[in-house]
Amino acid sequence: MANTPRARALSRLMKEAQRKSGLSVREVAEQLDWSKSRVSRVENVAQGINETDVASLLAVLGVTGHDREQLLRMVRELDEPVWWELHKDLPDQLSALIDAEQRAVRLTTVSPTVIPGLLQTRAYSRALFESDDRSPYEVEQAISLRQTRQGILDRTSPAKLIAYIDEPVLWRPVKQPKVRLDQLRHLLKLGAQPNIVVQVIPLDADFHFALNGVFTLLEFDDDEPHVFTEAPNAGSMVTGSDDVAAFRKAVARVSEVALSPAESAELIAKHAEGIGEE
Repeated sequence: MANTPRARALSRLMKEAQRKSGLSVREVAEQLDWSKSRVSRVENVAQGINETDVASLLAVLGVTGHDREQLLRMVRELDEPVWWELHKDLPDQLSALIDAEQRAVRLTTVSPTVIPGLLQTRAYSRALFESDDRSPYEVEQAISLRQTRQGILDRTSPAKLIAYIDEPVLWRPVKQPKVRLDQLRHLLKLGAQPNIVVQVIPLDADFHFALNGVFTLLEFDDDEPHVFTEAPNAGSMVTGSDDVAAFRKAVARVSEVALSPAESAELIAKHAEGIGEE
């Protein structure tokens, strides 16, 4: 299989289409007069597959209409460069996250440690990256990449973002008081957008699984949900319904204990006012 996030996503969808068809690889091969290895190469999105072969396979699998056009579009775009691939030395995990963010229609992020990256100001991001002993060049590159990623929230058909933020994140010192103040004001501004929901997990909420670390649930029109778990300078993409189900439960639990968007805005504003008095 071509080892890119887009190729892996296409392969998952093609294999799911075969599963739903009820046909075995042998039966598909017989109908197409192909070898079984050729069917596997197309389904695994091996190097060199083409749109004609995929269209033939989809016809046998009974994939039509919007689903067919979506898969064929993904084939056409396999070799087209995308902006994040132009960044040198981009870790595979981050590349996979960015690809998923670009395709997602809904993201739910739970952050018990920092303001979520998609909601960070430049100054807040800078404070985080500079604390990691990066070179000035690396800091600027990281900030630029994070700011560009935020474009999914402002495009013509923006992604929906629900952000659950643990209350200590709001009052944790960040380099300079003004950096923290501007970040909280930025949260209030973003939370007023129709596609962004900001909810605070109050300090008195019981500890639960979701507070073990930062993660984002990504949902798509054309793929199964993914979860990206984050750690300092690392991360991993979780797929598979059973694994993702545990994070869905965590999100459901957080939604029960988090303040409403209106209550959260009041609390954020209160923390911002406190900074003004410092």
